Amino acid sequence: MAILLVAGVNAILVIGPFQSLVIIDVLLMVSSYALIFLAAVRLRITEPDLERPFKIPGGKIAMILLVLPPMALIALMVTITLGDHSLMLWNQDRFSLLGIEIGWYGLAGLVAILSGPLLYPVLRKQ
Repeated sequence: MAILLVAGVNAILVIGPFQSLVIIDVLLMVSSYALIFLAAVRLRITEPDLERPFKIPGGKIAMILLVLPPMALIALMVTITLGDHSLMLWNQDRFSLLGIEIGWYGLAGLVAILSGPLLYPVLRKQ
């Protein structure tokens, strides 16, 4: 189901410039990496003694310190993507969202990211 959903979204995005397809895909991928990092930290905090095949030594503090640099890079990348206005759609290079100017593919990526929590309860039942 996930592969079909991604293929459908990419089929729609192919209509626009290739650069936008790559940017939106990368935005979605780094969002999933951010969730993986947050899940690892949460698991280390809530289940510190859980048996694992490999465990990073150092406890909670070490895990948080290891996750901070990639999370900062993800935050920087998302900020740059949302603020970029280099591509035009319908003769418009930016949209205003709550008083913040966002590039159209940044807006499309944001909508795609927010669709996950909204669609999860519906698709989970299938």
